[in-house]
Amino acid sequence: AIDVLNAWDYNADAEDEEVPLARLWIEEVNNQMGSVDLLEPTQPEDLSVEEMHGYLELLIQASETMYSTYDTLTIPWGAVHVLQRGDTIFPLSGAGHVFNTLHMAHGPISDDGIMYCNSGSSYLMLVQLSYPVRAWSQFPLSESDDPESVHYSDISELYSRQEYKPAWFTEQDVLENLDPVDPNPTVLIVPEGNNPPCKPTIDGPSAGKAGREYEYTFTATDSEGDDIFYYIEWGDGAVDEWIGPYRSGEQITILHTWDAKGSYVLRVRSKDTPGLESGWTTLEVTMPRERVMDVPLFMFLKDHFRCPSSLFSFYWSEDHA
Repeated sequence: AIDVLNAWDYNADAEDEEVPLARLWIEEVNNQMGSVDLLEPTQPEDLSVEEMHGYLELLIQASETMYSTYDTLTIPWGAVHVLQRGDTIFPLSGAGHVFNTLHMAHGPISDDGIMYCNSGSSYLMLVQLSYPVRAWSQFPLSESDDPESVHYSDISELYSRQEYKPAWFTEQDVLENLDPVDPNPTVLIVPEGNNPPCKPTIDGPSAGKAGREYEYTFTATDSEGDDIFYYIEWGDGAVDEWIGPYRSGEQITILHTWDAKGSYVLRVRSKDTPGLESGWTTLEVTMPRERVMDVPLFMFLKDHFRCPSSLFSFYWSEDHA
């Protein structure tokens, strides 16, 4: 029995033969001695002699149950962990509360030691956040309660094989994959709405010197993935009208020069290809009229050279900035 547990890789796949013994043993350990942490199992040096004897005694009991129920210490997990739909029985991977697996499936155990799963992960989906969205799903009990329907157990079979079915989102995908069983299906098409792109962000300096060229980066995203145009007002009369298109989320960099000193309000908005516009984003930019003097240096010169303050005022006036 110890060799069987040592050979277990801690997975609960349908073909794994060590899982039934491990489940029986861990369940009794949890009930009588405290929970077992499979991610960080207790090391032998951390156990007392009494605890070791307790674990071994429970392993002996689990081994006896294996022999009395299955006549062996090893049996594929999928032979005793199953899903039944009608007369069809599907082997299942995953496990229940004993292992706390990501893929949950458990249920009552029959007299012959078979766990017929009726609870656990009722719906599983993988989603790829692309444009358009792609997704795959599993529904263990399939999509029909009618035993005569072809959909009574078709998804259950995929579930047993740990496979997913595509989940259709676009109108084209839905129409191309209509159920051939129904020659006249009712198709409800909900027109897709369009949302404006988000307000752009502005990344660049908020102060500078007139006559110098400065770099500003603008970014906006569109929830539908549409391309984006930008309308930029620089506050000095210069306007970049609906430049683009650019990809959603793409950073664009524009150079601009304010020729005169003063304060300006730079603002930008975005527009997607269908024509919806965002609100404005603004940034106040100042081209200083006066040079900012280092105050400690000024006080040092004033105190040590006794220059009249009027001289400093004259030198650092706007005409000399």
